[in-house]
Amino acid sequence: MSTKKNLVKERTTTTGTGTLTLSALAGWARFSNAFANGMVVPYSIENGNNKEVGFGTVGASNTLARTTVLATLESGVYDDTSPTPITLAGESTVFCGALAELFDASEISGIVGVGLQAEGGNDKPF
Repeated sequence: MSTKKNLVKERTTTTGTGTLTLSALAGWARFSNAFANGMVVPYSIENGNNKEVGFGTVGASNTLARTTVLATLESGVYDDTSPTPITLAGESTVFCGALAELFDASEISGIVGVGLQAEGGNDKPF
């Protein structure tokens, strides 16, 4: 099973700062279908205006442990120095997405340039 998956998004009504119990979101792949139990994957959480990104561990019974928090945006304050899990309330959205820490500019330019040539021969897609 590849460790790189796209279009993975779920919801959670888990409250607090602990492990998330995930539920399916129509039209999106599930963490448990995209990744094996025990895999560490990049994740993002949105809970109202508060957000968190990090690496989480996929667990049994559709869970995701917030293993390493990389950055938070809470009450308008960005923290990537000593972030801790945001406190969740109500419903949140959880998705697997690319994190800045995973990007290498040279790799991105190689991907963007493939098949995206602008009119007039310019190799910039936009």
